[in-house]
Amino acid sequence: MASIWRVPPAVIREGKLLLDQQCWCWGQDIRHSDGNLLLAQGFVREHHAAEKDLSRYRQPPATLWAFGLFYDGLWLLRQDFKIRLAPSELPPDIWTVRDAELLYPATPDDGERLREKLRAACLWIAAYEESIPRAWRAETLRRWDKKSIPAAEQATRWRSLEEAIR
Repeated sequence: MASIWRVPPAVIREGKLLLDQQCWCWGQDIRHSDGNLLLAQGFVREHHAAEKDLSRYRQPPATLWAFGLFYDGLWLLRQDFKIRLAPSELPPDIWTVRDAELLYPATPDDGERLREKLRAACLWIAAYEESIPRAWRAETLRRWDKKSIPAAEQATRWRSLEEAIR
């Protein structure tokens, strides 16, 4: 019987750094002086009906929250780079990480599906970063109080992570 693919520890270490920084950057992109860069990239902002400080951004196949990314049936959670499948490829109508339904791959096919979706998500994030003005990204990272991956390397590191997953 074939084994279930698991995310290698080196990928988790690198992904943890990248996703934490990426979520910070997305949060800063909404504050760009010339207007919200996520909206400029075609995302749609949705507000929670009752709690105005809760929002999410959607641009199929992705949905962004402060706690992470949903990409075509894959969860990438900012805290500890938690990677899980979702019960559906459709984005869930949730507002907090507590409401996310996270599934471990249970079969070799699930493991392969997780791997392919993770590769696609890495490439999608890299393409997003390549579309952001480098000077803006560098300015964003100067304001971050953590050690950061240089702006010039961010997209490349996402592409390298995708290669490591192959």
